[in-house]
Amino acid sequence: MRDAVIAAENESFETDKGVDPMGMARAVWNMATGGSTQGGSTITQQYVKNNFLDSDQTLKRKVTELFIALRLGVSEEKDTVLAGYLNTAYYGRDAYGIQAAARAYFGKDSQDLNPAECAFLASVLKGPNLYNPDGGIGAAATPELNDQRARERWAWVLDRQVEVGRMDKTERAKYTDAQFPRASSRNRPAA
Repeated sequence: MRDAVIAAENESFETDKGVDPMGMARAVWNMATGGSTQGGSTITQQYVKNNFLDSDQTLKRKVTELFIALRLGVSEEKDTVLAGYLNTAYYGRDAYGIQAAARAYFGKDSQDLNPAECAFLASVLKGPNLYNPDGGIGAAATPELNDQRARERWAWVLDRQVEVGRMDKTERAKYTDAQFPRASSRNRPAA
């Protein structure tokens, strides 16, 4: 899971100081001009957002996020930050945290996930409403569209792991579209 999430979310996680200055500048500019604030956050910033701040998209909250992330980026071990992020992130299916997600999607413990399942869960992190194959809220979040997005993102996460040196090409070749993980329907929460 570590390799999938770092490759997909924040390639420089293990060496950065908790923030991406260019990503932050883009986010602040987009906020100031009324644009989207999506993207540009490091794993540390996402961890801060999940654990220390409310969900308001304001300039004040973004600045607070920056300062807390900088502090954590130099004071906390990277393993602690990554574990905190993985254990508090929302994966859809009412699952907060990697263990709950492994149970909700695959009916197994997180330590038993294979690389294809890890890439799937890393894909869902991008936005469970649009990447959970069950579907989500709104016309763009149908089971069919979400499944298509999840498959594309899943393949991208696997390719990205090769691109950034977190998986070798031989291992990647094992995961074709036929190996796309099938989330168990028996683990879905009741509607």
